[in-house]
Amino acid sequence: MALGVVTFLSGSRSGVICFLAMFTIFYIKDFGWKTIIKLLVVAIIAAGVAATFISRLSGGDIEAIDRVVFFQGFLKAISGWGWQEYLIGSQTLTAMPESVCTRLQYYQSLFSAGKPGVCYSVILHTYLTRAVFDHGFFGLLFIFLAVNQLLKLSDVSPRARLACISILFLNGASVSSMNSVYAIVGLIIVMTALYPERLKYYGSSSAKSARELNAST
Repeated sequence: MALGVVTFLSGSRSGVICFLAMFTIFYIKDFGWKTIIKLLVVAIIAAGVAATFISRLSGGDIEAIDRVVFFQGFLKAISGWGWQEYLIGSQTLTAMPESVCTRLQYYQSLFSAGKPGVCYSVILHTYLTRAVFDHGFFGLLFIFLAVNQLLKLSDVSPRARLACISILFLNGASVSSMNSVYAIVGLIIVMTALYPERLKYYGSSSAKSARELNAST
């Protein structure tokens, strides 16, 4: 409840969505593919309603939403890609098209310091589009699979792993996700905290080692 209150008071739209995803994953006991499909349908509908609501509040159309502008810039940047680029991304330090940089010129602090008017993938803000532009869909998939494997090696339960991956993915659709120090610190806490399941695991392992040591002596 405390986490929910803090999340909603923050006013972060991505934070509220991440909290909803985490809450749903932990509190829906019978979790299967049918449930996931139903949640995806609800999420798509909710996203459309939210986008319309925000657009009405700002007095403009949906293209006035900054995340929509970023995504349009991303689509413009990959419009000439072949299948290789979709898999592994663009060449290292590939600049965004001039038209994209011009449209996002109000983010001057994110432009190249040595080349005025030149911008790179960081201008897109959202982690998912930046990762795809730099590393392709294969690179994006590898990143999330690697995080899942690290969580698995740290004895994090499947449901908690799914919650972590979902939060990182949803956050990455809006802001920095794993490119943020807060996300990395959160992962470190999840992988190292002595929560009940891990205490139980290490307790049983210690007891087993002790029995084996006594048996050998």
